[in-house]
Amino acid sequence: MKTKLSSLNKIPLIYLYYSFILAFSDYQVEIKLTYEGFKKLLKVRDIRLNISFGIFLDDIIELETIKYFNDQLSNLLDNINNEVKNSVKKNSSSYLKKNTTDKKINLTTEEIKKIPISFVLLGERKNVSILLEAENKILNFKKAVYDSGTGTVPKFRSMGFSKLIINEIKSKLKKHRVDGFVLEVLEENEKAKNLYLNAGFNISRKFHCYNIEKEKLEENLNLLLAQNKESYESIINKVSIKKMKSLLFFKESNIVRYCNTPLSWQNSIKSIRNILNKISILSIYYKNKLIALSAIEKTNGDIKFIGVNKNYQTIFENNFIFILILLKAILKETKSKRISLLNIDKKSSIYEYLKIIGFNNFINQFEMYIKI
Repeated sequence: MKTKLSSLNKIPLIYLYYSFILAFSDYQVEIKLTYEGFKKLLKVRDIRLNISFGIFLDDIIELETIKYFNDQLSNLLDNINNEVKNSVKKNSSSYLKKNTTDKKINLTTEEIKKIPISFVLLGERKNVSILLEAENKILNFKKAVYDSGTGTVPKFRSMGFSKLIINEIKSKLKKHRVDGFVLEVLEENEKAKNLYLNAGFNISRKFHCYNIEKEKLEENLNLLLAQNKESYESIINKVSIKKMKSLLFFKESNIVRYCNTPLSWQNSIKSIRNILNKISILSIYYKNKLIALSAIEKTNGDIKFIGVNKNYQTIFENNFIFILILLKAILKETKSKRISLLNIDKKSSIYEYLKIIGFNNFINQFEMYIKI
């Protein structure tokens, strides 16, 4: 089988989307991403296709392979279309038109050659910080790249393609004056973790991912506030909850004051700014001082961050109450039936409260890095 390695900015984006949904079709965490959702992912994570690479078929393609691509993609897109149709209101015709397609997949040989059978998607940013959990130390990069997705189409796995691409990327990054390479890998994905360890990556911290049904969370919050009635009543009349229009004056270092730890790439201020029109930012003021802050993506109920300013964490015994009040307020900002908090490390100011509140720790992953 003859293949070639090439950057991903040389192909129409739709073919990269096809590769992405094929590669993650059997991922441990179910991913049903529309084409519009895929474009949003690239935007949020600052993906740079000129430094992202893929492996492409570069030979005569057998009829069996053509059938494989057409059958698999047809089934995947049908499932994604059905998921979208079942999750939106009947009157959301414009949303359905934008996020679904009834087009029959019937790719030609030349089109299949444009689909990477293996790829690495890289984001690129300046001034990136990560936590070295074991050392309780923050590591800063002047310019870093982020692996937003390493995937291989199932039919072409166990051929060493991911290793080949990662080694190629590492050799090219110095030319881009990059000094750090960051990624995340699921805790239970030993094969991928070993791939990165063998490539020279180190584990920086462990991320915990949580979710809970919105209705259940509302029930739990009411119960916890009732159980802490005295503390709640002593605070509630002294606080004001305000909606912020932007995070213009906030840097990543400012948010560390509330979260006690650098945010992950996908939760960072830079990611939030990329989709600011889809984000709701709420704050709690106590005696005219900004005490707590949070941000939620309105469409999917993903809380990007939530925390109490560490300057007040030692003053107030009621940090937990501030978190409960903020969660109760932020639930009104989303119509999503499920609320999630992804990539929370143990140093995070919210970590110790999540189990008490009733969040489900559904999966964990490691953040890894290598200095370039």
